[in-house]
Order: sequence, then C-alpha cells, then structure tokens
Amino acid sequence: MWQEYENWLWIWKLRIPEKIKTLIWLCLHEALPTNVFRFNRGVVSSMLCSRCNLYPETVLHCLRDCPMARPIWDYMQFPTSDMVHSADIKTWISSGVHLDELVFCATLWWIWRDRNNSIFNPDEKWSPLKVKALSLSLAKELNLFNHMQPATVPMSLLVDWSPPNGSIVKINCDASVHKEGHVAGFGCVIRNSTKCWIKGCFGTLPTCSVLRGELFAIWRGLFLAWECGYRDVCCETDCLDAFLAAQLHFNPNHAADTDLIVKIQDILLWNWNAKMVLIQRTTNKTAVYLAKYALESSMKYVELLEPLSNMRSVLWDSHCSSSIES
Repeated sequence: MWQEYENWLWIWKLRIPEKIKTLIWLCLHEALPTNVFRFNRGVVSSMLCSRCNLYPETVLHCLRDCPMARPIWDYMQFPTSDMVHSADIKTWISSGVHLDELVFCATLWWIWRDRNNSIFNPDEKWSPLKVKALSLSLAKELNLFNHMQPATVPMSLLVDWSPPNGSIVKINCDASVHKEGHVAGFGCVIRNSTKCWIKGCFGTLPTCSVLRGELFAIWRGLFLAWECGYRDVCCETDCLDAFLAAQLHFNPNHAADTDLIVKIQDILLWNWNAKMVLIQRTTNKTAVYLAKYALESSMKYVELLEPLSNMRSVLWDSHCSSSIES
C-alpha cells in the first residue's frame, strides 16, 4: 500500500512535527475540512469563508488568499505577489518549503489554528501580529530541536523496526480482513527501548472494513499500554487512512467509524504523552503476524505476556535486521 503514496514521501522527510506533516498532506490532497470541503459533503449550507464571507473557502483561500491570512504572510516576508497567488496548492507549498522549511510550515500551522480559533472562539480572535509571533516562536523551537538532536531518518521512511528511546514504550498495531470479509483479525504489541516484549494481544472482530480493524487495533493498543501503567508511548501504524483519521477532528469520509475515531482522539488526550507515527509495513512484522494469527485461530481476544512460541522466527528476523520488528 505504501507505493500508492511514494510521490508524497518528501512530506514525511520534513523535520517538522507529524501533526504539521499531516496538515500539509491534507492540503495537497484537498482534504482539509474547509467550508468548500464540508459543503460538498452536505455538512454545511454555505461554502463561503466564515471569516471574510467574500469567497468560497478552498484550502488556498483559507491558508493563503483570505484577507485574514494574507497580512500574516506579508509580516513573515513571504512573497505575496499576484503571480504567487495564482500558483496551485502543490506549487505554492513546495516553493514555500524550499524558501524556508521551518518558518513556512510553522506559519501554515498557525494560520490554520488561527482560522479555527476565530470560528470556535469568536470573542478571542488573534491579531495577525500574534499569529506572526506564534509562528516565529514555533519555527525557532523547531530549529533548536533539530540542531540539538542528531539527524535521523524519519520513522515513516525506516525499513526495519527500531526501539524507542529512554522510558518510552512503542506500540505496534495491525489488522487483517479475511478474504471473504466475514471476520477481521487485529494484533498489538508493546515493547521498550531494550527491545523487550512487554505485552501483546490479538483477537477478532465481526465483519468490518480494513480501516475499522486498523482503528480498533490502534485503540486497543493504546488502552493496553495505559492499563499497563505506561505514560510515555509511541503508537505506530502502517495504515495511512487510520493514521490520518485518528488525528483529525472532522472525518466525513469515515462516518461509519466515528465511534472508534472519537475513542482514539479521546485516549490520546488523556494525562500522558502519547503520539501516533506512520511507518512502512516492513517495520510492522510482529503486529502483522498477530493480526493474521488471530484470523487463523478465530479467538475473540487474547493477551500475551510473552511472544507465541511460533513467533520466534519473526522476532529473530526482525531483531537481526537494522532494527526490530513491528
């Protein structure tokens, strides 16, 4: 499935937080929940921008062309000529990233945050100068962070599983649907920085889509880590749709899975440090094995304090490659 998105790998190479990478990916796919996006799905009655009420709120209008956004780009000293504002979304974002990756991405993030704040907190609107200050502050923090830590390969580009750092534990999740579609299997595994197996689980679900199975695996893995008492976790999935759905506040394309999406978004906000990371399937071998084993065994739910005896070869192969499994 990863090959479908390889043209967008440059996004995941950016040295910015995953949430901003996700925002950029949504922009480039015209999937940001603007009023045009929501109007086309029958969620709102008007596609006009909620801030200026002059033009349809497309992604470009929202983040670049709106009278509320354009002054911010002026303050940030990014080009705002008519030629720039006639560029398509991909050309504009690519050019901005090329000019100044951190400042452009930070500004993009805070303009989107400003747009949401003006809609949901109309009595506490931010001035363009405040958005400028927030953007510059974020860019400075990102620059400092990138200089303090050694250059690393983004998790989304690693071919093999790698253990987490320090006290962080890593959760890997996967789901598999039977070819006849009557049952889905899921699997989760939690490991620490020494590559030790902490706990795992697998089970089956009634007829459901692959996406729902993946979302359930993510929720189950996060909840299992919480139950085990861990408060610093990294949850990895190789399903792009699940990764995006789990972090968005508006998912009209996944209405049938809203219950699980809300559960995941809720658990991520609990009193702990929990983040989602997108990975390649080759780094997810252990969770993939558990999901497929769940289908074969047809067991409803099983928790594992140690790996299954027949998993040793999977674990060994994974640990002996440049990283661990998944």
